[in-house]
Amino acid sequence: MKTTSKHLLPRVGSCLVLGGFLVTLFGFALSGFSPERYMYHERNWYDVVDFYTE
Repeated sequence: MKTTSKHLLPRVGSCLVLGGFLVTLFGFALSGFSPERYMYHERNWYDVVDFYTE
């Protein structure tokens, strides 16, 4: 089967979506399948580093 440029872009896009989904599943597996690790709390992801020294 010859891959033409017409079918190349959807194939690459599908591979990227599938790869992202697999990375997401891998990350969830590393968390111990714990939804509590993804709950919101008072310390946001952008507040990890504190630049204020008051």
